[in-house]
Amino acid sequence: MKKYIYLIICFILINFAAINFSFANDINIIEPPTIKSEYTGNWDDLVTNILNLLTEIAGAALVIMLLYGGVSYITSAGNESQAEKAKGTITAAIIGIFIVIASWGIISFILSRFQT
Repeated sequence: MKKYIYLIICFILINFAAINFSFANDINIIEPPTIKSEYTGNWDDLVTNILNLLTEIAGAALVIMLLYGGVSYITSAGNESQAEKAKGTITAAIIGIFIVIASWGIISFILSRFQT
């Protein structure tokens, strides 16, 4: 039963992380897409962009870690030590995702107080 709960949790988290809403009316066929930099020369913007990039990298790494733990758990084939290691990886990834989300919220709150 616990195996199914872990699988359901992994499935839900992967779906929430991988969902990308795209709409056909947002595609501009005539003009090629351009890369827009949000950096305007302010230190506030530079720090915000760097922290956002680090948060995205950490989130992506944790999703990969969650996938690795899920695949390891599924392929453990009854090996208890491998299953426990996979559960530890999944638990660490879930805790890490919550830490990244909380740190992003705290950093956004602090930076919003310093920006004019």
